[in-house]
Amino acid sequence: MCRFLGEPNPEDADHKGENYGLEGGARKETAGKGWADVWKRECFALEYKGKESNRDEALRQLRNYAPAVENPPMLVVSG
Repeated sequence: MCRFLGEPNPEDADHKGENYGLEGGARKETAGKGWADVWKRECFALEYKGKESNRDEALRQLRNYAPAVENPPMLVVSG
C-alpha cells in the first residue's frame, strides 16, 4: 500500500516506530492494551479487519486507541 501511495514504508522511515509504525502498541482509553495496525503521528491511524468483521466495532476499537497515538486527525477502518 505504501508503494502504491508513494509513501515510505514505516519500517524504513522510522525503524524505532516512534512516529510511524506497524502494529504499534497502544494503551486503550477504556483500559488495557491493544494494537493500532498502522499509524503515523499527526496524520492517521488505521485498523484492518477481515471481510466478516464488524466495521463499526473496529472503528470503536480504533477510537479507543486514538489517545495513545496522539489523536490523529484521520481514523481509517479497512478490510
